[in-house]
Amino acid sequence: METEAQLRRLVIGSNYSASVSSSEAIKTPTMSVDTAGDSESRAGDSNNTYAAKRWEDALRRCRDKLQGDYETVSKFDSPEKLLAGLDEIQRQQQAESSSSLSALLAQVLPTQRSIKELGALFIASMLPHSVTAGLAWGLLYLCVKLCADHDSASKRLTEVLSKIRRQFAVLNRFASRITDQDEICIAFIDIFEALILLWSDCVKFFRTHPPGSSGDYQGWTKLEPRIKETTDTIDDTMKYLERLLSLSAGGQPYQSSSYRAGKGQPHLHEVETAFPVVLLRHSANTQFVGRSDYLDDISAYFRRGAAAGKNDDLCIYSICGIGGVGKTELALQYAKQHAHEYDALLWVRAETVESLRQDFTKIAMALKIPGAHIDGDPTNNLSLVHLWFREIDRPWLLIFDNMEKFKDLQAFIPFDCRGSVIITTRYQSQAQLCRRKHRVLKPLSNIEAQTLFMELLGRPEDDQEHSPAGDLHQHQAGDKKSIDHLSSENRDAVCYLLEQMDGLVLGIHQIAALIRFQDLTDDIAKFADRYKRQPQRLLGKSDGIEGHTLATLWEMSFALISPSKNINAWLVLGIISFLQADEIPTAIFLPTGDVTFLDEELSFCKDGDDVDEAVDALKAMGLVERKKNKISLHRLVQTAFLFSLTPEQQQKLFDYTCALMNHIFPVTVQGEPMYGQWEACSEYYQHAQSLALFFSRLKAAKCPLVASDAFSSLMTNCAWHLFERGTQREALGLVDIAIEACTDKGLVYAHLLNTAMMSHFKLNDMVNAGRVLDESRAIREKLLKADDQNLATTLGNVGTLEVGEGRLDEAYAHHQQCLAIRLRDPSMGVLQGVAHVNLGRIDFLKGNYAAAAEHYETCEKLFLQNGGPDGFLMVGINYAWGNLKAALGDLEDAKVHFNKCLETLLRQTPGELKVASTCFKIGCLELQMENFQAAMDALSRGLGAARARGEDGRGEEARILRKQAEALERCAPHVLDDVLKLADMADPEHLRGEAETIRRRLGQAGLDGSIYSNVVGDEELAYNNLVNPFDR
Repeated sequence: METEAQLRRLVIGSNYSASVSSSEAIKTPTMSVDTAGDSESRAGDSNNTYAAKRWEDALRRCRDKLQGDYETVSKFDSPEKLLAGLDEIQRQQQAESSSSLSALLAQVLPTQRSIKELGALFIASMLPHSVTAGLAWGLLYLCVKLCADHDSASKRLTEVLSKIRRQFAVLNRFASRITDQDEICIAFIDIFEALILLWSDCVKFFRTHPPGSSGDYQGWTKLEPRIKETTDTIDDTMKYLERLLSLSAGGQPYQSSSYRAGKGQPHLHEVETAFPVVLLRHSANTQFVGRSDYLDDISAYFRRGAAAGKNDDLCIYSICGIGGVGKTELALQYAKQHAHEYDALLWVRAETVESLRQDFTKIAMALKIPGAHIDGDPTNNLSLVHLWFREIDRPWLLIFDNMEKFKDLQAFIPFDCRGSVIITTRYQSQAQLCRRKHRVLKPLSNIEAQTLFMELLGRPEDDQEHSPAGDLHQHQAGDKKSIDHLSSENRDAVCYLLEQMDGLVLGIHQIAALIRFQDLTDDIAKFADRYKRQPQRLLGKSDGIEGHTLATLWEMSFALISPSKNINAWLVLGIISFLQADEIPTAIFLPTGDVTFLDEELSFCKDGDDVDEAVDALKAMGLVERKKNKISLHRLVQTAFLFSLTPEQQQKLFDYTCALMNHIFPVTVQGEPMYGQWEACSEYYQHAQSLALFFSRLKAAKCPLVASDAFSSLMTNCAWHLFERGTQREALGLVDIAIEACTDKGLVYAHLLNTAMMSHFKLNDMVNAGRVLDESRAIREKLLKADDQNLATTLGNVGTLEVGEGRLDEAYAHHQQCLAIRLRDPSMGVLQGVAHVNLGRIDFLKGNYAAAAEHYETCEKLFLQNGGPDGFLMVGINYAWGNLKAALGDLEDAKVHFNKCLETLLRQTPGELKVASTCFKIGCLELQMENFQAAMDALSRGLGAARARGEDGRGEEARILRKQAEALERCAPHVLDDVLKLADMADPEHLRGEAETIRRRLGQAGLDGSIYSNVVGDEELAYNNLVNPFDR
């Protein structure tokens, strides 16, 4: 009896070559979706079962769309029948000898091969369920047949098939190497479902809009959105699978073996972590009522996953439901109730990428993982946590709270490991994308709502605050106070109020808090009368707010802290409503140093007691929670409050928020690095980002705010921090928001352009770098004195860009001007060092090695004085030394410098693209020394680092692939087998072909450096030009 794994290997290992008229193509299995067995226990739990049902549903939807065409499609349900049908179409159209039809038929052949190969993997991934992609063949046949008579339609179909073929060809290259069968299974369903539904839509459209009905067929324009949606789905899936592959070897695939061995980092099982590790969300709401069926369902789901015994069985349970229904509380209650079953309980705020990054850094530090740093690269910390999940043999629970978009969360979900994950989200459509079990959380029943309300009403705030840490009290409906002991008036009032809350946990908590705040616990009927008399007007047009059940309650709460009643509480709520909802530092309201920017209304920020009093008032009303020095509130409360304001109030509170955030966020001074302040930057950046996004959304909604100087200054410093962290694309996005906000094209605007220039330069986009630099330079030369340090920065950037353009003499002159200005200020030691290393690079490129060494020595002394031997500044100078030593033939010393560079990068910014460049350099040195295995090891890890950066790493990917080809060609026979295991492909020609394809594509985008240098006949130069000059 063959095992499931054996069957997979048999299917994947088959030979699928076929020609148009071949009758030797291997038969595709007939379609059958087997969902037999214990369906009650397996439904929603097995990825294969879920995928099989989803595929069956996709086939049914296709049949419904095709109607009368389904019979035709069924006749061509295999590759052989498709090819035979195409032969017949070709014979019928032979007399017309249409060139477009010939091109179409020529494209179908390689397309069907790619689909066939990927289809085999699809079928294998679905085992033990037996499925087929037979419908795809018939649909493809019918699309070709319906377009065959019309040149314009044939040409467009040829283009579509060509795009899909290329995508499938790439997928076929690496999909079979991914070991996580669950992810492969769902990924293939995503792809093939999108494909057959697209072709079904095409057939349906062609039937109602025949291609032959007009001279120039315009019908494709109506299908373009569907085509783009399908190809985007395939692209997104490819990126996800590429990431799985690049990380499957470990958390840091680009770490060199010499580095790993040299540092002697302990294995994870040797790390002395004190278990259990508990990182759960603080909640002042200690009461929990009902939900026993949900808690039991989650527990049963995770138990079944654990019982399955698979090492890579990741169980994901998604909870979805409307805002305020109690999703977060349910996840928290499960964690507390089952805490004894886990050695690690981990909570992640999943609303934004930045909050995800920050919380994974906290997890890495709590787990005491070697290599993790609180102010280090978030990508590295994420990779280390994922590695911990895969290697540690302990039960763990990971909760992602308040997911907004699955595509943002996807990279943070662990893979190829065994564990339990809970995801909460408002959106059922996003929960479905999580590809495991999901369930909609319903509001509380009337009895449950009454029980929770009476518990909250009868439990003073102080009792909640001093309840045992981490203790959630769960009560089933009816086991505590009921409303029966109330007077009939109060009982009727409770029933009315709870009916208005519609079973929403958030509303019940807030209405109980509001009654306590107004000291009406003995006269609930009076509160209900006030509630009834509250004007029934909508708060504003916002997703999740307009017409919300809690709108009236929010209006009552906000009225109690209006500017005329409690201005400080109103200001605090307004300011935190612009920020990320969770863990807002109270330090924002307690500025230090020069506080002259505080106007009269913000003067309460000078007194910590006044701030505490304002926060306590909001807490008493149930609007916020506070744990020590952090404030949190519900996102719906934020949105409701902001949309309750007049435009003038919104503007004022926005300005106040910008002023406070700008004061507390670290500042870059005259181009000085911010490396030493990364921890503070990371803590406050997520809140600055929230502010920027709100500004951008209001502008898009035609309700723009006016940006203050403080907002522009804040965005400038945030963007520079992102640039330093190696996230150039994100930096450019923030710069775009800030530039649109700038009404004054002055020095702040010029600083933003400077950040954009450096980001474009690092991405090797010299054209855009030059464009923004010209504008920035014009502003600074007009407004600054000739010896200003900011102008020195511009002169240095001009020289840097000229190096990229090959204008070395002009570049040298500009860097000399820059250095002359730097030397006038003794405090500019770091930037003097930067000027020296830039001058040294130019001397190196000119072949003046002795002069280059002098500059490097001066630079190194300055960097050591200002950051020490392990400082991040040493990355650039060690890289420069490595290039110089290699050119002088001192390969061993060159390797020492590049390894020092790599050690610093891996310690502080492992996600930086320079990691790939440094691995490439080490690989080149090892190859020169004929250490073929070490060379391929370094190159393969550099390739992983380059691919981890997606499109931004393509240039580095291309030159590494080319160098791998060279290594295979030169490799000594006795080590060839070991070297082949490390290579991306076994055939050097294939490696070169892949590299050349990438180079040409970058050339088409103007990112290959060819406009600035003649690379004809110099292949090495051509590939080096694919990366920015600092990394060459």
